[in-house]
Amino acid sequence: MATQPPTQPASKLLDKRALQKAVADLDERMGFVQDPTATAEKAQAMMLARGIRPEDRFLSSEIIRMRYEHEEE
Repeated sequence: MATQPPTQPASKLLDKRALQKAVADLDERMGFVQDPTATAEKAQAMMLARGIRPEDRFLSSEIIRMRYEHEEE
């Protein structure tokens, strides 16, 4: 015999409309325009053209530094 829970479980889903609107407003204020043709390969080519070398691991190194910043003190 199956029993029913005493109340309906609360929904764990977030209404993302407010967040999506906030991000869209921020993009507009910053002048960001989405490019539907953007790919990782195009991003890599743009970075290379600007002199960013993949072996420098600039982005990941900075993320790691920020993640453990409080431990260095």
